[in-house]
Amino acid sequence: MNTTIWVFQGILVALMLFTGVLKLATTKEQFKTLGRGRLDWFDSLSSTQMKIIEVIEA
Repeated sequence: MNTTIWVFQGILVALMLFTGVLKLATTKEQFKTLGRGRLDWFDSLSSTQMKIIEVIEA
């Protein structure tokens, strides 16, 4: 039982790290196309502000 929990936690950590790195590697233009118009407020943020938000979310 303990081993199963450790394996599951390892998988969750790997997924979270992957999504965090993916967010940090995504440019502002790519985020805007992913949002389909819902991320218009992204234009008001600088690149540094965007990265800070991404790090906090991850």
